[in-house]
Amino acid sequence: MKHTCQQNPSNKSNPHSDYGTIRSLKRIIPAFLLSGMFVMLASFTLPYNETVIEAASEESVQEADSVVDVIAWFDKNESMTYWIHESEWRFSGGDTTHILGAATKVMITVTDSTKNSYDMEYRFLETKLDPEADSPVQQEMKRLIGQVQEKLAGTTIRFRTDEFGHIEKYYNLAEVKKQAKQLVYEMIDGMTFADSLSPQQCVEIASAIKESVNGDMLVQGYIEELELLFQFHGNRYPVGEWATHDNATDTEYASDTSVSIWLDPESSQYDIFVNVDNYIPKEDLKILVGSLAEEILGKKEAKDLKESMDTELDEAIHENAVYTTSVYEKYFPDGWPVMLIQHTGTSIGDSGKLKQKYITWDSFTDSSGECTYNEAE
Repeated sequence: MKHTCQQNPSNKSNPHSDYGTIRSLKRIIPAFLLSGMFVMLASFTLPYNETVIEAASEESVQEADSVVDVIAWFDKNESMTYWIHESEWRFSGGDTTHILGAATKVMITVTDSTKNSYDMEYRFLETKLDPEADSPVQQEMKRLIGQVQEKLAGTTIRFRTDEFGHIEKYYNLAEVKKQAKQLVYEMIDGMTFADSLSPQQCVEIASAIKESVNGDMLVQGYIEELELLFQFHGNRYPVGEWATHDNATDTEYASDTSVSIWLDPESSQYDIFVNVDNYIPKEDLKILVGSLAEEILGKKEAKDLKESMDTELDEAIHENAVYTTSVYEKYFPDGWPVMLIQHTGTSIGDSGKLKQKYITWDSFTDSSGECTYNEAE
């Protein structure tokens, strides 16, 4: 069914000046360090997109009975809206807690189309929270979204793809970076701290956080889901399923990988699924925590903090870890993504954390202005 679309708008201080601040940081930093540690693991683990690209080798494609081509067949003035659902769970033993949940609506529009490229826009429309998630983090997220949503709505990233839909260039990331940093500074200024901290300690911690803000990483947060949606465009893949094991090397941990690629002969829709499990020894986890603490706090403060946390780390990290990344993406025949599900999880024994991105199309507007809604949503 087609309808006319109703589109929604959318005084510098030293952070390490006294040991009292370090003692205060000790109360809040262990969980932050463990979280940051698993971000660092990404540089030592096998990305799933590399795995799929390897599947697109000329030899494997030639040997395949059937292949899928991830190619954009877009028209000027077409647009697609998506809902990006992000959730986070923490589990321990048999208990699972939904600690974070939010959804953002975005619109992707083709502003120009040539035989060699597409110019496109990626616009943020609105954000809402998942009422089922309940945690102090979710409550803080509610406050922050209320603070920045009006300024974020309407933010537009302009980019170009090649004729296949592979992103080649961004036009206005410097402008987006400036806006992103300003929003983060405003959020930091509005943060609440423990009552046990003095006003001066709060100022020092906020100042330290501001100094650590990386504009490039903020911009990556803005475009992360966009790049996920277009990550496989421009490639040809053999239809089938396979699994591989890679032993540990000097630069990567041991891993198991499974890949599945399907093609529906009736609808011509196609699917790509990849799962990678990386195995990290517990000794490396402790080293990474120490390295991250040093990067954030400096050598002397990190040493003091690490010595006071050694017992806690031994209790928290007593088994090897499994770092899992997986993605499932489904496409319409014209190359517009139907949906995407990405999981990123870390487990140590029966405890860990799981993050999910679930992106699904909401409406499609063709070049004439006719709109089709996703009636399944």
